[in-house]
Amino acid sequence: MKSIIVVVVVTVILLTSSYVSSAYAHGLGKETVGPKNIGDMLVYLEVNLQPEMRYADELVDMELTIKAIDKSTESTLKGVAYSIDIKKFGSESTMLSERFHAVDDTLRIVFKPEKDRPLSIEGRKDSMGYMSSKDESVVVKGNVFIDAGLYVLDIDILAIGDDLLQTPVRFVSKITVSEHKTWRIAEGNLNGSIETISYFDTISILNVDRSDSEIRIEAISNFNWDKEFVKDIPLLHFEYYIPKEFRDLADKEFKGYINGIEEPIQVDRAAEGYVVIHYMTPNSRLMRIADNVTYMGDRLVFALLAYGKAEVIEPTPGMIDINDLEFSEPIQVKSSRGTFVMEFRYAPLEPHIDKPLVIKLKLYDADMNPVESMRYDIMLYDSRGEHIDKSHRSVQTRDTQIYSIDRPDTYRVVVTNINKSGESASFTVTVVPEFPVAVIVMGIALMGMLIIGRSISIR
Repeated sequence: MKSIIVVVVVTVILLTSSYVSSAYAHGLGKETVGPKNIGDMLVYLEVNLQPEMRYADELVDMELTIKAIDKSTESTLKGVAYSIDIKKFGSESTMLSERFHAVDDTLRIVFKPEKDRPLSIEGRKDSMGYMSSKDESVVVKGNVFIDAGLYVLDIDILAIGDDLLQTPVRFVSKITVSEHKTWRIAEGNLNGSIETISYFDTISILNVDRSDSEIRIEAISNFNWDKEFVKDIPLLHFEYYIPKEFRDLADKEFKGYINGIEEPIQVDRAAEGYVVIHYMTPNSRLMRIADNVTYMGDRLVFALLAYGKAEVIEPTPGMIDINDLEFSEPIQVKSSRGTFVMEFRYAPLEPHIDKPLVIKLKLYDADMNPVESMRYDIMLYDSRGEHIDKSHRSVQTRDTQIYSIDRPDTYRVVVTNINKSGESASFTVTVVPEFPVAVIVMGIALMGMLIIGRSISIR
């Protein structure tokens, strides 16, 4: 009997251990970097900049939090001293270079972006830098995080508690500030508004050109197509939002281009009130585009060609009766700035690839009062931190989402821009193959047969 138990345990471990990961994707205002060796510890950083999204021409306070975590115990280290340099991706100009000391387990810095203002820092200092605690943040005013885009944070750990490191240990974090902008279009008899969300840089120009058979829209920002610059961009992300009531545009078919080179796009017609067009260009494709760019070589041009009339296929009602499902216990997660609590429940209790994953969502305010209406974007990331393009759903208001997942893995379900706040919340769920139970049963049966056979042979 002991032999059978060993077979079962080993089988379960082999089938499930490879799916567990804490990886988080680049492209939002948070990132996990590391781990790295510091003394006898393996340490990683959780870096979080909130809000992750803001509206164009609206400068709001932004809070940067950093935690250093011992990977072996998952405990947050206290009294960590940091040296932090902040640059815009691709720029040699340093916006901030300063030392900070987290008196408790979290470094908190509040940024108040102000154009054309010399940098100033408010807060108490000790020998290790500006001091941050649960009750007291450091405040930085001036020309930091003015523009949307990708920022690079060089974060050196200088000391932990009373132990000053002989050599600082550097972590490099890339954090995105996304920007939401509304554009008015008046081109001949084409009248309406569209919206853009840029995750890399501020969109400064929107060109619209209409002919008898098609409409061409170009969203343009500054860019450097040198491959030494492009090779470090993990993902280029951009979105057009076209209101469905803007029928002259929303009812068209679409093709996407980046600087004149055709680029696969995802057209989401299921979003509430909008047709959403996603450009999700990974580094491998971006490098190929860089090899061939001839059009507007110092600019990034997201072109959208609208033509013909879209053939909209109405979704077929699913065969899932949600009332018959047994859901998990509620998983309550504070949003990134604590304004909301998002409650997740999922079914089945043991998700696997042969049944749809059903996620129920409920939103509360910070005092746990239910919020009657909610609006959010939702997406999945796999254990490597890769965005699952087909999972991305924008401007959702439903309290239930259903996904068909065809690959076993540990997935992070991320809800962003909750009620237009720029805040996010997430949880992880592991989807396993359908076959583990059968494999275990077969293992038990086989071991039983071996034991019986051995018993017979002994007799």
